[in-house]
Amino acid sequence: MAWFVVEEHGQAVYVEKALGEDAIQPYGRVGKRVDLHDIAAGKAILSELPRRRVHEIVDEHGLTRHTEHTITSLDRLFEELDTVREQGYATNENETFEGFRAVASPVSPEGDLQGAVVISGPQTRFEGERFQSELPAIVSRVANEWSSKSSHRTTDRAFLLAESFSYRPRVSRSMSDVTYLKEAEDASLEIDQEVTEAVREILDDVRENGDDALHRLTQKFDDIEREEIQVSEEEIEQAHEALTEDERAAIDNTIENVREFHEEQLQHVEGFEKECSLNACENTRTSSASRRRSRTRCTGAFGRV
Repeated sequence: MAWFVVEEHGQAVYVEKALGEDAIQPYGRVGKRVDLHDIAAGKAILSELPRRRVHEIVDEHGLTRHTEHTITSLDRLFEELDTVREQGYATNENETFEGFRAVASPVSPEGDLQGAVVISGPQTRFEGERFQSELPAIVSRVANEWSSKSSHRTTDRAFLLAESFSYRPRVSRSMSDVTYLKEAEDASLEIDQEVTEAVREILDDVRENGDDALHRLTQKFDDIEREEIQVSEEEIEQAHEALTEDERAAIDNTIENVREFHEEQLQHVEGFEKECSLNACENTRTSSASRRRSRTRCTGAFGRV
């Protein structure tokens, strides 16, 4: 899975996504905000910021521990950022979730930091030479190519991301960066609580009842409106057999993050609307039809188990 991530108000914001055929999504959805210190893209971004700005971000957001591998010391963080600057890329080794790794590189044409490109996946797929040299080389190359195409709008970046990693883009219409982020936030607010509960129930059912739950799993997903992903019983069976304990735990964390993210975005959107003038807010408001499509994209993240 590949992402384009930007920094806003001292946090990382996922603005573009592209998926491989066998992508596993333990965290992240377009518009989600997370801390910078424990994700590869975040460390790539921090490595390009002045030391004073890094201090300000840490003072405001802290260095929350998510796993035993998370950096929680400011001195250790600065050491890591020095390494990132030297090698040109950042890594995440089980720092956000156990069993998942990522490699990221900053997009900073002529010193103008725009964000970071990152590719992530299960540790079992990110090992040895692939994790240590192959993926860093790919991500660094993509970041350099993007730096030479820095004038591209958000939607253009979505397709560049997909093309760079031979993935499929998740965005198909043109809009400004601000409008896109606002729509992503609105979409996150509209994630149907019933869908969240249904997915949790499905996963619990699969874990407890094994193969007997596969048929019920298929039927359950038929009840959830989706435009992009069709799940067959064979695909579900393959996914179920391939899941490791770490991956199942990551899926549970994803579902829990939906609820937490919902509350975070309520607060953020309220602040966003206060800062905007009436006209500016009107320009960033999306139509009901667009918001329904965005909502489907968000729920689509759970389309595969």
